Amino acid sequence: MRRNAILVSGLALFMLLTFVTPVLAGSPNRTPVTCDDLHTTKIAGPPDVWVTKGGISHIEYYKAWGTIDVKLDGVLVFDNVPWVYIATGTYNSKTMQGVFQYDEIWTLPGGTFEGVAHITLVGGNLQTYKEMYSHIILHGTGNYEGQILSMSFGYTRGVTPAVYEGYWLKP
Repeated sequence: MRRNAILVSGLALFMLLTFVTPVLAGSPNRTPVTCDDLHTTKIAGPPDVWVTKGGISHIEYYKAWGTIDVKLDGVLVFDNVPWVYIATGTYNSKTMQGVFQYDEIWTLPGGTFEGVAHITLVGGNLQTYKEMYSHIILHGTGNYEGQILSMSFGYTRGVTPAVYEGYWLKP
């Protein structure tokens, strides 16, 4: 009797997983996206900075804005997309490394993408760094509600272009 109950329970669990697994395994529509060709980058004055006795600079407010091109599957879809960010983070003058969080807003026709970029700067200060590594997640609003831009890049000044690559995820 107990053996039958275990068998029936196992069969019920198998049937449940058969119906649930395709739903869990489904992934959002992923379109390759690249964002490059930064235009008209501007910076609002010097950032607010305080330096600890250990030589760590704390950047509390650093605002920049400009435009960027957005390509889907290699095709230019949005030209000169306005963006703005506010950066906060730390910079170690001894190791010449900085770690920052950029709160970003990209404005497209019909809505925005808003979120956070995590940036690491290596080999210089906030403006003279030699390398930059970034990962960004932006969530859509308006016509882009429920959509996500997930991208990253590794940039070496004078060697590689600063190009975000990743996916535009749609439900």
